[in-house]
Amino acid sequence: MNNFNVKRLIKLWYCESKKSSVSRCLGISNNAGMTLVEIIVGMVILTMLVAGLNAGVISLVNTNKSSKEISAASNFGYEKLEELRRSSYEDIEVALGLQEGNYLVNRYVTGSSTQKKVELEIRWPASSQNPKHSISLSTIIAKP
Repeated sequence: MNNFNVKRLIKLWYCESKKSSVSRCLGISNNAGMTLVEIIVGMVILTMLVAGLNAGVISLVNTNKSSKEISAASNFGYEKLEELRRSSYEDIEVALGLQEGNYLVNRYVTGSSTQKKVELEIRWPASSQNPKHSISLSTIIAKP
């Protein structure tokens, strides 16, 4: 033990024997703590920060979900266009309101005897009267 600790222990023993306040005897200030108001203000600030972060996380989750839905609908649409490219040229016709899985598909066909422009409008969810989301894809298919 060094000399400082020995002096402190002696002073502590002396304070205990006199039944006086240990913190006052050792020279420790009582102003070192925090008041209830400071704690409440700190908690309010922390709560606002957490609420802001929570709103940001919820926004990111919704954006991620929407992005996945758009990606799935795009893949579905490109598969349908590939099916049309593989089908007979004469079989490519207008088709409205086709329900396939979770999607409503409208197919618009314009063109001439040598090429056709095919536009797909894909809307989802198909279960609702007015689907909230939609994408459009188009391609030109030439007669072989």
